[in-house]
Amino acid sequence: MSVNPSEPVALAQALAQALALALALALAQAQAQAQAQALALALALALALALALALAQAQAQAQAQAPGSGSGSGSGSGSGSALARLWLWLWLWLWLWLWRSGLEAVARAKARARARARARARARARARARAEPSQSRARPEPEPEPEPEPEPEPEPEPEPEPEPEPEPEPEPEPEPEPEPEQSYLLRKLLN
Repeated sequence: MSVNPSEPVALAQALAQALALALALALAQAQAQAQAQALALALALALALALALALAQAQAQAQAQAPGSGSGSGSGSGSGSALARLWLWLWLWLWLWLWRSGLEAVARAKARARARARARARARARARARAEPSQSRARPEPEPEPEPEPEPEPEPEPEPEPEPEPEPEPEPEPEPEPEPEQSYLLRKLLN
């Protein structure tokens, strides 16, 4: 069985593409977050990419140059492809872990930013509360308004003078009793 050198080269190219994508994401997270952990992961991914490429190239060259029986070449090709698949799954898992840790770091950064904003708001509120009493003490007290002059009391109305009581009518004087002669003459005239 002849050696097919294109199979490990294709696997190495796929592995290199996956590692390059993981490296780009790690570098983007490191620039966005400015964290030493993300930068260290990006550097580790770059080193692993270089090692994986060197390993794949060495395996491809060894399989292409090494003469052997069909069974030996078949076993070497199978072991090389299995190793390449192992590297691929390993770095895919590492990329997923890096992506998850980046999301958690972004969430923590947002939470810290919200906490700092709340702390600044509380500090501003406390400063405003301390400034208000001092301003009220420094402000001059307003002069009291002059009290309105009391209205003059109305003069008491003069009491009406009592009406004069009517003078009593003079009693009629009693008629003088007629003398006896006159009374006799009157009786005669009346008769």
